[in-house]
Amino acid sequence: MQSAYVRYYELLYPRRILLEDGTEVVISEEEQKQEDTLVAYVPRKNEFKDFLITQGFNVQPFSTPMGVEFSLSKIVAQPWEHHIKIFKDGSIRSYVEISREYLQHLSLNVYVHSPVVYETLEYVLAFMGKAHLKHNSSDKWVSHVLEDYWVRLEAPDQLTSWRPLITLGLALGAVGILAYLLGKLSKPEV
Repeated sequence: MQSAYVRYYELLYPRRILLEDGTEVVISEEEQKQEDTLVAYVPRKNEFKDFLITQGFNVQPFSTPMGVEFSLSKIVAQPWEHHIKIFKDGSIRSYVEISREYLQHLSLNVYVHSPVVYETLEYVLAFMGKAHLKHNSSDKWVSHVLEDYWVRLEAPDQLTSWRPLITLGLALGAVGILAYLLGKLSKPEV
């Protein structure tokens, strides 16, 4: 059974934060769109990966490793997918976007992709009982979130699943090859 289509995915993202040294930082809208502005941290990567699997995440192949040790994803509301990348140093970057099942996954549209913090920290808290969040550009730990952005992602009106297109392409290719081969049939010369 397929779940209902959710056109909008809404989330909060930290806007104003307090760092461990007491410095207050305002995260710009441009920084909010970057996956590495705020990163969570988990010291026991393998155990956290196993925990995420028990929470419904699936291990995914990653196209550009760049230090990624594990990449996992989970459909949170059709067609929205939560991706969590765990790096070799224990840092975690995560985002929500249109599922890989659809061609629109490849879109550069900022309204179908956003980094997430709170959704990932909930899993870290459930796993460790505490959470660590780092402001990457200052290389300092976040002690408090003072204010949030409200982010609203919007799925396109129409989504195109790539699987039927691949099946159709393979079928047409097979028919083309068969037609070519049949076109080469002739009576042997004796």
